[in-house]
Amino acid sequence: MSEPLANVLPIYFVADHSGSMGPHIDALNNALQELLDTMRFESFAASKVRFAVVGFNSAAGVVMPISDLRFVEAVPQFEAYGTTDYSSVLNLLAAQLPADVAELKAQGHRVFRPAVFFMTDGCPTDTEQQWRAALDHLNSLPARPTLLSFGIGDADDGVLAAIASPNLAHRYSGTGSPADALSAVITSLTNSVVQSGNALGDPTAAQALHFEPPADFVRIDIEEV
Repeated sequence: MSEPLANVLPIYFVADHSGSMGPHIDALNNALQELLDTMRFESFAASKVRFAVVGFNSAAGVVMPISDLRFVEAVPQFEAYGTTDYSSVLNLLAAQLPADVAELKAQGHRVFRPAVFFMTDGCPTDTEQQWRAALDHLNSLPARPTLLSFGIGDADDGVLAAIASPNLAHRYSGTGSPADALSAVITSLTNSVVQSGNALGDPTAAQALHFEPPADFVRIDIEEV
């Protein structure tokens, strides 16, 4: 009888680091480092999650490839510049997620549907036709992700809702600074990683992502007729 496969959940943090993020970029970098520091004390949860960081502005790139957080020494540091090209990052995810899932399966893992935490402070600077085509392609894939969007600053509610999986679009509603909002998103991400990783300790687990909404964010409810 074969051994049961080890459960893993790929989680991607997608960060807008366009020019408008300049005043908040240090807060983003510090919050990501705090996530890593927290996960050092959550080795069991970390063992069940594979984590990647993707950045986008005028273009998109994988700044930390899918990794076991137990063996990550430092997180990447972002710089803020450029525009906010959504299609570039959606196209990157469409190429990267299937490759990562295939590699994890080749390593002998039972891979759950990837989760993407998409954080932005602005509207897309590419055309709606471009980013919607890229989104449709991403969502057509067998490895399509559960996509959670988090908007601060000038992010558009309608776009956030279109990008996200159903009922998983969020807008900052607090009275704090954008830095406070960023910190809340990373805290939510950290708690979600811990809860999901611990839940996946059960080899018969049927649910992967356990999501804790960030403080002072509200869900965007947009009715479609």
